Amino acid sequence: MLKISKKLLILALGAFVISCSGAKQQEATEEDVATTEQASSEGLAIEDGTYTIDPATSQLEWVGKKVTGQHNGTIEVSEGNVMVSNGAMTGGSFTIDLNTITALDLKDDPETQAKLEGHLKSDDFFHVELSPVSTFEITSVSEATEGDATHVITGNLTIKNITNEVEIPVTVSAENGVISTRGTVMLDRTKWDMMFHSGFEQWADKTIDDEFEVTIDLKASKAQA
Repeated sequence: MLKISKKLLILALGAFVISCSGAKQQEATEEDVATTEQASSEGLAIEDGTYTIDPATSQLEWVGKKVTGQHNGTIEVSEGNVMVSNGAMTGGSFTIDLNTITALDLKDDPETQAKLEGHLKSDDFFHVELSPVSTFEITSVSEATEGDATHVITGNLTIKNITNEVEIPVTVSAENGVISTRGTVMLDRTKWDMMFHSGFEQWADKTIDDEFEVTIDLKASKAQA
């Protein structure tokens, strides 16, 4: 009877040890997950350095509205870079090729599409002949405090040789050594001297909205030494 009691005691102690070990392992796992999530939210968990924007996978999407409808399309990014320090984006810049303005909603009507794209490139709007590129230079990057964005990028946007400060709420992420930055901002075209059909009192149903929507979608990978 004593032998049986000793065996039961040994089995009970063994179960207790295993139970405690499992609890500690689970606690450690939960701590690891929490640490990983914290690192992900505070930084990019990616190597510091300069990352080159890939024009083939980066672009801008635009939407312009008027009283009678809207148009949308894309503009290509020709070059740029992003700087990362201590696991966080700290700066960078990119160049937009205004000669690549495309009106995607009119692709089934090539003649009308070419007419609109030509008008957008004229001095009524982007005046590509005067300044064929637009540039955006990041001056600061901060963590977002509202909405779905992870960060807010502040920078100087130059169009038609006119520079204005712009804030863009963006989602910044990193995967397989590639930094992805995507966000949408409303721009007031009149700040860059685009006054064509601005003002409902003057133009009525021919009025074009002063604000147009731009979504940036940038992909950048580590620059080769």
